[in-house]
Amino acid sequence: MRIPWQVRALDLFPSYSLYLGYFRDVQNAEFLRKQVLAKRLPIPPMSTCVLLDASYILDPVQVECAVTQALLHVSSNAMITHELATEVVYCLSPTRSLNQALKTFSANPSTKHFLVVVIIPVSTASSAAEPDNILAELDSTIEGKPSHNDLSPLLEGKERIFKLYGITSMELAAANSSPLPHQTIVDSILSRMSARELCRV
Repeated sequence: MRIPWQVRALDLFPSYSLYLGYFRDVQNAEFLRKQVLAKRLPIPPMSTCVLLDASYILDPVQVECAVTQALLHVSSNAMITHELATEVVYCLSPTRSLNQALKTFSANPSTKHFLVVVIIPVSTASSAAEPDNILAELDSTIEGKPSHNDLSPLLEGKERIFKLYGITSMELAAANSSPLPHQTIVDSILSRMSARELCRV
């Protein structure tokens, strides 16, 4: 692999492994989108790959929480969508509009900065090296510049994220004056995600 993928622990679902990869200036976004729609990405049948627009993700914990919630929906037969990939996208959203979630968070032909999410059931790996092989093949499919594990270089403007999640100027001011400004804002975003089912839209 060109870069080490970031591994995130799913405490509630230890039978799954979650990997995140960041890519800048992706040149084949349209091809990748077609591969997703045709289910032709180079991943095993039981694994899941989600291509996200990284400009709407402030922190990897957003994705970790969305994946956990999506797996909870799967395990309790309470899915809103028809597959795990779209369920993850839905769980990132602050509203109940699936169409809006897909339009906002899914990578599209004009997306330049990708956050690639890979979910692999531990039980399906025939060897310890198999996840590495899966990620290496995905890595070679994406024509972009691998980024390091810090997501901040992919963000051209956080304002769009704040607007999406309804983070007010008062909240931002309070967060910036707190001991942990970034974590405080992330907590506000996570609260919007968790309160989604209470919304009417």
